[in-house]
Amino acid sequence: MFISAYITKYLPEKVSRFLDIGTGGGFPGIPLAIMRPDLRGVLVDSTKKKIAAVQEFVDKLKLSNVVVENDRVESDEFKEKYANTFDLVVSRSTVPLIILFRYAIPLIKERAYMLAMKGGDLTDEFKKAETKYKSYIKKSTIYELSYKPTNVRNKKGKKLVLLELHK
Repeated sequence: MFISAYITKYLPEKVSRFLDIGTGGGFPGIPLAIMRPDLRGVLVDSTKKKIAAVQEFVDKLKLSNVVVENDRVESDEFKEKYANTFDLVVSRSTVPLIILFRYAIPLIKERAYMLAMKGGDLTDEFKKAETKYKSYIKKSTIYELSYKPTNVRNKKGKKLVLLELHK
């Protein structure tokens, strides 16, 4: 949970609507909604059981700035409902970057950001995504996440990929 709240320091100030793809247990979407109540978000996951739990968390926390959806972001219905809506897409280790791009492109505004928490060596994964989606990437930054005293050298290889996108 800490890391999901910690990443808010990397969020661009000018974002207002976010999409949490593959929210699972509500991470990073719920901590983002708590830390940045000015943001409006959609937390989406295709697993009904996970979404039911996330909805319960949202209700108990009285978070009025997020909506919980049991759906697949690649479905035509979801894309139609949320086309060109988000200026921030977040994801926590759900799918490779190239797939995350494919999911995000129809849903983002003209200018948007993608924030992905990943682990390990991203060299090949990033190159594949960049090769296919280079025309959309205005700027890319990869942060090493050494966020707690026991992980000063980032032994687990946690990274935060921040991409500025233009359609």
